[in-house]
Amino acid sequence: MASSSRDFTPDELSTWFARLGGLRGSNVASAPDPSRLTFLAGADGLAKLSAISRIADYSALPAGRFRAVALDCRLGSIALFARLQTDVTATRTVQNIDRDGRASIVIGSQRRGTVQLRQGPGSRTPVGDRRVSFVLTTQPFVVDYAGVNEPSGIAVPLDLLGIAERDLLAAIGEPLPDTALTRAAMTYIDAFIYEACALSGAVVGPDAELALVDLVRSLVSQVSRRTRPLEDRSVVVRAAVHDLIDRHHRRPDLTIDAIARLLNLSRRQLYRYFSDAEGGIAGLVADRRIETARQLLRTRTDLSVYDISMIAGFTNSNTFRAHFLRRHGVTPSDYRDAAIAGLTVARSA
Repeated sequence: MASSSRDFTPDELSTWFARLGGLRGSNVASAPDPSRLTFLAGADGLAKLSAISRIADYSALPAGRFRAVALDCRLGSIALFARLQTDVTATRTVQNIDRDGRASIVIGSQRRGTVQLRQGPGSRTPVGDRRVSFVLTTQPFVVDYAGVNEPSGIAVPLDLLGIAERDLLAAIGEPLPDTALTRAAMTYIDAFIYEACALSGAVVGPDAELALVDLVRSLVSQVSRRTRPLEDRSVVVRAAVHDLIDRHHRRPDLTIDAIARLLNLSRRQLYRYFSDAEGGIAGLVADRRIETARQLLRTRTDLSVYDISMIAGFTNSNTFRAHFLRRHGVTPSDYRDAAIAGLTVARSA
């Protein structure tokens, strides 16, 4: 669309400010302090937005057409943000999580454009205009913004809320319920962002952080109170584990402890969800790595068996050989020779 390839006009900025400070009505009484706004453009703007966010990496195609105006501030451990931006994708990876291990919930809404969110198993979830959704920083996610968008929201550490991540796992990928509390809370948060982050000389009282924590806790309680049977939660956790293994099995540091940490579960809890799986979670990881190695043995004859074992995620070629022999009944070298000769190797159950 036309707006994606140019800077925003003064009218577009004024309209954004008016919408953000919704409690003020359509005419914003006080103009924002320009020094508090960050104007972003192109590849450099994407890199700067990633640094400002601290939560996700931002990308756009083509990068040169990206434009955004960012409004960010912090209140103690709480981060507040609002954007006026063109098409962009926000991605939180395992690397992001490793750099910033604190568990937080990010609650946000958006106006204009379209948004699709994916975190955890399942397909992308469309997020409608002014609908409120959340992501957890302890797990990878992808948010696609199409067209000119106006996302805004708040990030709060879970330990401030006194809510465990496991109590929110079942609701990942779902928007918050469209209740009067949700709508009123986000209207207030937007207005607070404008007052505290955009206006020069804004005075934020000492109890503001506690008030925001209480407000977000009330919002999140609408989700955490959606009690689901234990077997339903087991399905969610098992699907999340399979998704992590499928996407990250090539990483040699994808251990049981790493998976438990990403899902904010103890090893004991994780084992309980997979008590019926032959070989447990370690067996699932090894099997996925063996499958990747098997495909490479058939297609990448330029790579040595050792190189393939490393690419597949194994740290020891002897361990790889033992797993492969147990899974397929032949060594990796014999499997490759048979594949090159056009012979079929019976795959063990």
